[in-house]
Amino acid sequence: MNPEESNPPKADALAARRGDGVLLVVQNNADKSLVILGMNEMLGAMLGYAAGEVVDRRLEMILGKQEAEIIADDLEYTEDAPDFGDLFSRIRELRLRRRTGDEIRVNYTLSRLMAQGGNACFQLVIPNEQERSVASKLSDFITLSLEGIKELDPATGLPNHKTAEAFLPGLKNFFTEKPVNVVFALIRMDRHKKSVARYGREACAQLLRHVNEICRSTFRAEDLIFALSDSTLGVVLFDISPESARVVFNRLRWRIRSQRFAFGGKADFSISTCIGFELLDLEDATAALVRDEAAMAAIDENERNMLLEFAKP
Repeated sequence: MNPEESNPPKADALAARRGDGVLLVVQNNADKSLVILGMNEMLGAMLGYAAGEVVDRRLEMILGKQEAEIIADDLEYTEDAPDFGDLFSRIRELRLRRRTGDEIRVNYTLSRLMAQGGNACFQLVIPNEQERSVASKLSDFITLSLEGIKELDPATGLPNHKTAEAFLPGLKNFFTEKPVNVVFALIRMDRHKKSVARYGREACAQLLRHVNEICRSTFRAEDLIFALSDSTLGVVLFDISPESARVVFNRLRWRIRSQRFAFGGKADFSISTCIGFELLDLEDATAALVRDEAAMAAIDENERNMLLEFAKP
């Protein structure tokens, strides 16, 4: 067993992408109160607090009581609830109270983190307002670029391999003025051939949809997911360094493993995946897709729960 397989990844839960604000909250099992575990510098500057000032204080300190209660109600959902994925991926609005007493309205998303002492922990991410317009423009570009070329994989409803081949080369047209890191990754279901033989292709298609839902609740709205085959998802993450991508994908492997899956309705499994990624050269995106798929195909079928950075020529 690899060292990474024996323990969950230890990563900075306050790390933010694109200057987003991050608030860490724990829900105490005893009274369901929400207590602040930490706040990153971005959010602290927004609200006028030093990060350490809010630690171990109730969430009502920086939220209205009613909004804190709404969040507490949301967090009562369990992972087997039918709308769990929607709950942790949708963008919502709340009011934050500055140190000066005035309030601001912001959008936020929720993520579930590793539990601490049996208590559930959550991450509230508040997008950087200045960068939101960039994300909006990127979203518009993606929508327009996919028009006329998007074909959906019938098993998952995701854009298929042909769409990825047509879309990736066009990314260089968006990032002409400002160089931005784009990371491309492949997520391969482990022991796929054995799973097909034992549980059938429809069960494996359900598994792919299950992993896609976990990815969707992990990534940002503008990040892309493709169904490249019946065993592999392709992922495009924008404005992220390879170092941060490693953290994201390491967490993702553990999220996938922690959310058990009823395979074909016959058995409850902890699912593992192999994930490979690289910083994408936008002038060579088509070749990267071919090269990375070949590298993933060369990994032994019995290899499990790997995280690797694809080598470039």
